[in-house]
Amino acid sequence: MGTAALVLFAQGRAFAQAIPREGAVTLAVERAFSIHTLHTDIENEPDRDLTAFGLLWVRSESALHVPRVALDVFVTDGLSVGGSLAFYAWSGDSDRSGFLLAPRVGYAFGLGRVVTFWPRGGLTFYSEEAPGGSPEYEQLALAFEAMFAFWPRHGFGILLGPTFDLGVTGEVGDDRDFQQRSFGLSFGLLGVL
Repeated sequence: MGTAALVLFAQGRAFAQAIPREGAVTLAVERAFSIHTLHTDIENEPDRDLTAFGLLWVRSESALHVPRVALDVFVTDGLSVGGSLAFYAWSGDSDRSGFLLAPRVGYAFGLGRVVTFWPRGGLTFYSEEAPGGSPEYEQLALAFEAMFAFWPRHGFGILLGPTFDLGVTGEVGDDRDFQQRSFGLSFGLLGVL
């Protein structure tokens, strides 16, 4: 298995690209695998802290950790504009469903032939509902990511890096203030179209 991965990586090296060029479009699945911590502050309730680890649909107290589909366009060599989108549903003690939208801007720096450092920042908004009188949640957060893209093959990359989400404003359905902050390490896959 390790030999096969090494061969794939070595063969792709000649075709790899450290920085997507102007006009390139990337399509990615982000936060597909993560470990993260979360602090939740809801008005008139004790603060809650959580650490979660998982592959794909991590059951968390926050939509900030759900896997997303992302699209980014490189408007110049290195400078990207884009965002991510997620629709999700959880079931269990309390069923929930919602959506997340996260526009962002980033700049990619080549670190050799097969590694790119791609810091990105933007806003994340999510809205979540629950049937049967459970409170609804909405939040706007600042989002920062310091992703490394590893390019084993031309047009295919592996994303790995830290994420930080800082709730700026939010509301629970009964008009209470609500904020979350999260720090984590996430993994994803991307392709250059």
